[in-house]
Parts: sequence; structure tokens; C-alpha cells
Amino acid sequence: MNKLLKGLRGIMRNEEEITLSPHLREKTILVVGAQTSAGTQICKRLAEEHHKLALACETKMDSLNALSKDLIEKGATVNLFQFSLGDEENIKDVVEGTIGQFDSLDALVLALEEPFIGDIDNVDPTSLIQSSLDANYFTHIYFTYFALPYLRKCRGKVILLSSFNEEVQSNENAIFYATRGATLAFFETLQEEESGISVIIVHGANTHPRELADDGSHIAASNSNANNDADIRNSANLVITASR
Repeated sequence: MNKLLKGLRGIMRNEEEITLSPHLREKTILVVGAQTSAGTQICKRLAEEHHKLALACETKMDSLNALSKDLIEKGATVNLFQFSLGDEENIKDVVEGTIGQFDSLDALVLALEEPFIGDIDNVDPTSLIQSSLDANYFTHIYFTYFALPYLRKCRGKVILLSSFNEEVQSNENAIFYATRGATLAFFETLQEEESGISVIIVHGANTHPRELADDGSHIAASNSNANNDADIRNSANLVITASR
């Protein structure tokens, strides 16, 4: 009987390890937009869980170097990449560089948003449209496209941080929200069509649809009623939970 009980306890311990290990094991996570306020908060929280982090940004490499040192001190393994917005080949190189460094990819976090603001009734909108498309649409599409084959191998995740708000009615913000709306539609379609990975959309405070799906595909940060920093932390916390 003692041997039987000992054996059962061993099985239970093994089952516990099997249950917990997908959430606790070290993962490789590519964070796009690591230099943004939300991206920085996300990276710091991921570092506390000792993940392998590929940080991708298009500007502010000096500040990213400082962030990298902080993340390493917290226990993360870090590699830095710089890319050009909307540059397909450049973005492909970042994804392949991540695989070359870490051999796998468990999650892609898209925390990049660039609000190219201008009143389209008063200026030539062509350059604004192209810049916003490159930053807020094509960059996300290219990173996802090149990451998908590697994410499918481990049934990984794409996590999109979205601030799209369909109720904003401003000419100065029109291009930004139009491109963000197109991006949101793309990832909602990916949720429906792609069965090999999970696609999770994290909505910022006051930017989410009135009704959220109850399957976890859409999650929203609560409004802190305090300041923007608190809202960013709330969104970052949801990204961390979604990455587990």
C-alpha cells in the first residue's frame, strides 16, 4: 500500500509539472515596438519571468541598449534588432535573426503604434497615408507573415496591442485610426482562419468594442481613471497574461 501511495504521489507531481510547465517554462518572445511606453513595460514584466527576448525597434537604439541592460539584470536573455518601418526584407531579417539566435519562437508581441497626425483637409495626405500604412499596417503584417512558420511549430501566439477606437471623429486622427482599423480587421480574420496558433488582441482602456468575445481572443484593459501610465501598465499586464 505504501508503495502504491508513493507511486500515486509521484504521478500527481508529474501531472502538476505537465500542467504548469507550459506557463512557467522559458520562452522566446519577439517584442516589436520595444521602445514604446507599452513595449518597455511589457519587456520588463517578461524579463521577470526569465524569458529569451528579441527586442525590435525602428528608433531609439540608445534607449533600447539601456533597457536591455535592465532586462538582463532581471534575468532575461536579450538580443536587439533595429528595423525600418514597412521594409519587408528588413523585417524578414529580424525574424530570421531571432530564430538564428534562439532557435525557436513562442510568441510575437506587436506593441508598435505610430500616430502620424495631420488634418487631411488641409495638407496633402499622400505622405501621411504611406507613413501610417508602413508603421501601423504593413510592419505588423510582415512580422506576422515571417513569424508564422516558426510559431506554428510550437503552437505559439501572436499578441496585438490595439488602441483602435471606432468612435473617434477627428480629421487629425483619421489616417491613424483608418490604418489601425485595417490592422485590427486583419488580425480578427487571422483569428478565424489560422488554427495553428493563438491570436489574442489586447485592447487599451476605452478603445475596445462594447462587447468582447468570451473566448479570450479579445481582452481589454480597465480604465484606471488616474493617468495614462496606469492604463499602459494595465495593458502590459494583460499582454503578460496572454503570453503564458
